[in-house]
Amino acid sequence: MEALGIDIKLLLAQGINFILFAIIFKKFLYAPFRKYLHKQMGEEEEKVRILADLQIREESLGEREKEILAQAHEQALKIIKEAEKTAEAKKTEIGIVTMGTKADGKCHKKSRIIRLTIMTSSFNS
Repeated sequence: MEALGIDIKLLLAQGINFILFAIIFKKFLYAPFRKYLHKQMGEEEEKVRILADLQIREESLGEREKEILAQAHEQALKIIKEAEKTAEAKKTEIGIVTMGTKADGKCHKKSRIIRLTIMTSSFNS
């Protein structure tokens, strides 16, 4: 082997150094890095699960929001209709009172005219 330029002692020392390097690397670098990667993967899976839950909640809240808005719209329409009915009733009530006052005024004028004619005719007779 010396004819090829290979020194057995040097080759053996390099083999022992490589084995020591592999053991140290595995114990101090590979194992902690592997734990870190597993932890990161677990956290990423948790994030994905939480994101899926949030998307489901968002969809249900969107549907609920639409339902609440529809109910609010229906209630608003009911309130508007009731207000219109009340306004119409008040309008009719005010109209009747006004018409009654006007009618009463006409009646009073007619009765005065009739009274005046009766009085005048009684004076003439």
